Amino acid sequence: IGFVLLGYALLVFHIFDSTDWRYHALNVLGSIGIVIDAFAQRNWQPAVLNTIWFFLAFFALFSSFLF
Repeated sequence: IGFVLLGYALLVFHIFDSTDWRYHALNVLGSIGIVIDAFAQRNWQPAVLNTIWFFLAFFALFSSFLF
């Protein structure tokens, strides 16, 4: 959760913008951590939500290097 919150805080305080690869990397790392923890606890709702979040963030991270 810390990586996701850190990324959002840096976005809100205009240190990162929404196209910054570092913002997307923090979202990828944070979502992976939440997915691992949620699966370990068999807590399916955050596992599914953050799996989707991971794919969106990964696509955004990949796209930030292409465009």
